[in-house]
Amino acid sequence: MFPPCFKISKDEGNTWQRSPEAPVLQPLENSWDSGIATTPHVIKMDDGSFRMYYRGGSEIYNDAIGLAISEDGIHFERHGDGPILKPEDFHMPRSGSVLMGLPFVIRLLDSRYLLVFEGSY
Repeated sequence: MFPPCFKISKDEGNTWQRSPEAPVLQPLENSWDSGIATTPHVIKMDDGSFRMYYRGGSEIYNDAIGLAISEDGIHFERHGDGPILKPEDFHMPRSGSVLMGLPFVIRLLDSRYLLVFEGSY
């Protein structure tokens, strides 16, 4: 289990201190991400909220991409009952090992968002 944790810098990234509230999201028992919730990427939205995209799965190497939302950037709640992107969304087989990890989100100049991730099967 590799839950998303975080550290905070108050001097433009020169030094870092662990947040006492880490981890910010743990695998949830009896959920689609009960085995792993890891490799988060957080982006701040125009309304001031934060979205964390992360690799999750009931077993390691049986992955999907999840979303958790926070108002303060520290306390995150899962969005919905399942992943927002699954292997079948990309015609990846669901049998055997399926990796969907290292999600990265950027905002484009035209206000659309682009999510990039590693995929392997």
